Amino acid sequence: MGGPAYVDNKVIEEFDNFYERKFTSFSGITYYNTEQYFQSKKCDDREFIEKILSLDDPGDARSLGQECNLRADWENIKVKVMRRGNFYKFYRNKDLMKLLLSTNGSIIFKSSTDFWNKWNGKILEELRDFFKFHKGGDESSITRAYRLFPFSK
Repeated sequence: MGGPAYVDNKVIEEFDNFYERKFTSFSGITYYNTEQYFQSKKCDDREFIEKILSLDDPGDARSLGQECNLRADWENIKVKVMRRGNFYKFYRNKDLMKLLLSTNGSIIFKSSTDFWNKWNGKILEELRDFFKFHKGGDESSITRAYRLFPFSK
């Protein structure tokens, strides 16, 4: 979840994790939105993951994701997973990346839990900085840089 973001005195719907925009991960899996990506990473049950991947509605993906048995390491990796899903969303959709890069101020979320309101904004600010720094890079250099980039924990 996340809802719209508030940045530079504007409401930006496209920054919502439920915003429906397809993207493909580096492993070749296509997702309909960041929420679906996030929910599909919560468990190790392949059949359950396939059910989530079959859903194009982010609300349905979230609801189904609430029913899975969480991976043992979920609490330690959930922010990284959300960061990676948003990376793909913006990296694979250049118009969304351009929108993100057009912002300057703090990115604020108000529609989720305190934890995710904080982290959704922080993640997008980190990605904005990352994309600004690596602007113009080819896919292999951005992929390599992304895997090595020291995002906060």
